[in-house]
Amino acid sequence: LNGLFQSTMWSPIARIFAEQMPPDERKKCCNNIAVTYPLATILAYVLATVLLTAWNWRGVFLLAGGMIVITGINWMIRMSWFEKQIETSDEIEVIELQPKQTQKKENMLRLLLLSGIVLATIPAMTHGMLRDGIQTWLPTLMTQNFHFGTSASVALDIIIPVFNMLGVFFTKALPKKWTENELKASAAFFAVTIIALIVLDLLCNVSAVLSLILLTVASTCMTGANIMLINLIPVHFGVVGRASSVTGILNCSAYVGSAISSFGVGAVAQNFGWGSAIAVWVGFSLLALLASLGGCRRWGVYEHRLDNRERAKS
Repeated sequence: LNGLFQSTMWSPIARIFAEQMPPDERKKCCNNIAVTYPLATILAYVLATVLLTAWNWRGVFLLAGGMIVITGINWMIRMSWFEKQIETSDEIEVIELQPKQTQKKENMLRLLLLSGIVLATIPAMTHGMLRDGIQTWLPTLMTQNFHFGTSASVALDIIIPVFNMLGVFFTKALPKKWTENELKASAAFFAVTIIALIVLDLLCNVSAVLSLILLTVASTCMTGANIMLINLIPVHFGVVGRASSVTGILNCSAYVGSAISSFGVGAVAQNFGWGSAIAVWVGFSLLALLASLGGCRRWGVYEHRLDNRERAKS
């Protein structure tokens, strides 16, 4: 139930960005909010470590639940205040560019096929597999192959989110023309990831430092893919009233990948070794690369059409 309800949060946030934010602000908002995931992961590990030392495991759950309750109450109060401010403000035309009565929802199946989002689900799934898989299995890999101690394994859990946060800023700094077509940009991130994982497959029993660097590169690339696939693509669909639906489909695909990694990759590593597990990551990354390249032209045309419709409305 915890996972189910948490998974529903991103869709309405994406819809707010798509339907209520001025177009010039959307991409910046999507990039900025991407920082919160690795930052929250770092805080979760640090706070959990402190609470487990000072109290017990129940304290971790009580703190997490308490923070969610406080955040939810604050969100409802502040959003009610913002809504009143918008109603009494002269800038409502600027903030609400697509009123609900002007939105026309397109048939979902037709939209998925025409836009190329059907193909985008494959890289979305693979990015979830790698993003959460590397975070989950890095300490185990380093402990089994290089005999890292418990303290070092805990430290590794924090290193990856730190570099993921840097990956957000790196993606923001990329030239606009490189990220204009999100599927093409995702293909580039997967290409780099494939190279890093192939080298890792050769060195995962040789060098702990190089293994850590290569896994960090792959994880950072998946942060960039996350911004492209889960954050930026869905907000284009606000003009046809489908931002939340597309977000849900892509986010669900990412969670499927995460589940496959949690159980499948662990089983492969246990039965056949880490070389085989990394080969599975490479195989799925190659599939994601091909799907991204296969859908990038269709998505580029459809994205251009959506942007033209939005400019016409505004």
